[in-house]
Order: sequence, then structure tokens, then C-alpha cells
Amino acid sequence: MCIVFFILVWLIITHYFPIRDGELTNLLPIANHSWKEYLTGTKSMTLSLLGFEYLLIYYPFIKKAKESQKWAHFGNMSTVLIYLITAFSTTVFFSSKQLQTVVWPTLSEWKIVKFPFVERFEYIGITFFGLIIVPNLALAFWGFSRVIKRTCHIKQTYMLWVGLITAFVATLFFETREEVDKLNTFVSEVGFYLIYGYIPFLFFIVFIRKKVWEK
Repeated sequence: MCIVFFILVWLIITHYFPIRDGELTNLLPIANHSWKEYLTGTKSMTLSLLGFEYLLIYYPFIKKAKESQKWAHFGNMSTVLIYLITAFSTTVFFSSKQLQTVVWPTLSEWKIVKFPFVERFEYIGITFFGLIIVPNLALAFWGFSRVIKRTCHIKQTYMLWVGLITAFVATLFFETREEVDKLNTFVSEVGFYLIYGYIPFLFFIVFIRKKVWEK
């Protein structure tokens, strides 16, 4: 994961082009939305921020876990910074009406990126984005099989194959952009309640159990 981050971090430079050709006035007016709208926007970002909860699964495998907290915070800060730069360049480059119709804003931005050695940079960007997906998928399947092993005492290798085959078959049922959007919305909704509901609930239960056992 760390290697992939340093391989892809240079893509931030490509945001220079939409910022250069964009309009800073697109950022105005500032703070003209209600708190409900801000919270709704935060909720819609859930899908992009999912993944940190896997720490609950692989934490026991981290050597000197407590000493590694600063690196976890650094990784989280880097992710938030990348999203901030991406949102800034997108808002500057596109108007509010354009953002309502553009499907992939970042991909559309890359169409204006020009280098002496390449014309269609978006193809390179898509290829590098594949490198982002692969380690995330690997961690997700490992976490899935690990949890089943711990809870149901089934060999992890078996569940890994079950997960891979199930995911492959499931992808065959999604053919249109609308279907993918519905899947993303569903995962985002489940992830929102997982992060802000289920995980705090588990923390509360563990806290109560420890207090009871200590007595």
C-alpha cells in the first residue's frame, strides 16, 4: 500500500492544469450552504473514505503498533489532502451546473493535460488508477476471509476463493453506469452506518464488558 502511494502521489501535479485554466470565481460565494447540506455532502463522501476500518482486522499483525500511530495519522492526513486538492481543482475548473452533468470530473480534467511525450494523458491516469484498486481489493478479500476464519473457523484459503468467485460473478450483473451508481450508493449507505453506528456500538459494548469484568 505504501509503495503504491508513493508511485501515484505524483498525479497530484496534474491538477495544476485545471487550476491554471479554471476560474477561481467558481469558488464563490463561500459558506452559503446550510449545515444540513454540509452534512449531506459529508455523507456522500463516505464511499471514498471507506477502508480505514480494516485496521480493526490487521492491527494485531502490525509490529510495534502503538509506535506506528503517527504513520497511520500521516496516511490519513495525506488522503484528506489529496481529496482537498482534487475537490479544489474540480470546483475551479467546472461550474456548478457542469458538475451536475459530468460523470467523471477527474477523468475529464485529464483530457486537457498535455505533455511533450504524450497526448492522451487520461489513458495513463486510468492505468495508474488500476494500481490503486488492486491493493484495496487484496486487503478487502484478505479481511473478509480472515473474519470468516475467526468467527466460523473455516480455512481462510477456502473463503478467499469463495469471495473471489462471488465477486467475479457479481460483476457480471452490472452493465450500465446507472447500475454501478446504485451499487456505489448502496455501499456508501452501508459504510456510513458501519462507521458511525456499528463501530461505535462495538466500542461501547467492549467498554461495558471491560468495566464489568474489572469489577
